[in-house]
Amino acid sequence: MAELIIETRNRPAQLLLVEDNADDVFLARDAFRAAKLKNRLAVATTGEEALDRLRRQGDGPHTPDLILLDLNLPDMDGRTLLQRIRALPSLRRPTVIALVACEAEAGAVRAEVDADAVLAKPIDVDRLADTVGRLAAFEVKRGRQARPPPGRRRREQ
Repeated sequence: MAELIIETRNRPAQLLLVEDNADDVFLARDAFRAAKLKNRLAVATTGEEALDRLRRQGDGPHTPDLILLDLNLPDMDGRTLLQRIRALPSLRRPTVIALVACEAEAGAVRAEVDADAVLAKPIDVDRLADTVGRLAAFEVKRGRQARPPPGRRRREQ
């Protein structure tokens, strides 16, 4: 399988997964690894952890460009978290993809949340890449076009 990288503003996009379920985090990381997705993936397991991370990072170089947000968090409803993310004054508007439990739920959620897209879990990397590729701020590169994030080297073959 060819390497895959999501870029924005001519650099690798920073990804943040907000997910409380350890199994879903494992499945997402495993899917990203299997798809050879070269972006760095940070994980927050609660809404408060995600907000703290976003407040600390402000609009710096490690601020997430793409947030994958589980809407069913234990400490804070994902819809509330999304509103709070959108209201952070120190943060440019990040792209948010809402994650729902099943495809049947996705249609209703699209109409009710201020997310840029909605995907069903578990995360399918090809579907994620197709969705992100349709968003104006991102470019998805596959194969030889994919450059690793700064500080990472490709292995010699």
